[in-house]
Amino acid sequence: TVTVPSSDGGYFSPVNTLALIQGTASEQPVHAFARVGEVQIRIKRIDNSGDGPCWTGSSWTQTNNDCSGTWVSSSGWNAASVNWSLVKPNSCAGDWCDNYRYDINVRARDLTVPTSNLAEPTTRFFTYDSTIPTLDFIKPNNSLYQDQTSFPGNITGTASDASNDRASKVTAVEVAIRNPANGPDGWWNGSNFSSITDANCQDTTVGNCWAASTLTQDADPSNAPWDVYWNFISTPTWTTGQTYRVKIRVRDAAGGTSIFAMQRE
Repeated sequence: TVTVPSSDGGYFSPVNTLALIQGTASEQPVHAFARVGEVQIRIKRIDNSGDGPCWTGSSWTQTNNDCSGTWVSSSGWNAASVNWSLVKPNSCAGDWCDNYRYDINVRARDLTVPTSNLAEPTTRFFTYDSTIPTLDFIKPNNSLYQDQTSFPGNITGTASDASNDRASKVTAVEVAIRNPANGPDGWWNGSNFSSITDANCQDTTVGNCWAASTLTQDADPSNAPWDVYWNFISTPTWTTGQTYRVKIRVRDAAGGTSIFAMQRE
């Protein structure tokens, strides 16, 4: 059984890391002479074509969609139940490679003699996404000064998580607003500019000054499923002559995060 990753279809990234593949193996039915002797792990790196190389334990080798000879062995076991692990391949700068799906197969062999029994493989798969999402503003525009005509109130824009089939997709766009722009506190809490300080409104802060935008899928099918429109409606009543600082945080399903900031009057 594979315990890490715990389920199929997940995403990992430099933020949401996967350093070890882990699992368990046990002999069934349990009795005094039931012993696991070996665990075999196989990893395949799959590109957008559906094919890719297999991990040999030291390098990736192209096998033309046949990984039957690339099982990595963890042997020397002699127990009814074992906990096994495999360190991640040392490939792309010491990490998993961006924009690939990885299929993991695991099987165990017992110590039965004269012929050992080899279990059917257990499978897990995940995708690695190290590309951080991007964001653009629609409103307010690039002008330092805004009026009711150019900026009616809501903060809006678009966000994207790379135009490829392996992108984990944008899952959240959050907004934080401060008034005055350069004060020690005064971050918007959804109803007023409160006493939330800069220390409690960091880029990694959960909640406090950060509030969610509404996401709408891009209607252009050539962009989907990577582009979304975001609309932040929980804005304050903008006051003439005041300066505001706005921070935007966009996150994808793999945990990749980008922070954008602007100052407007």
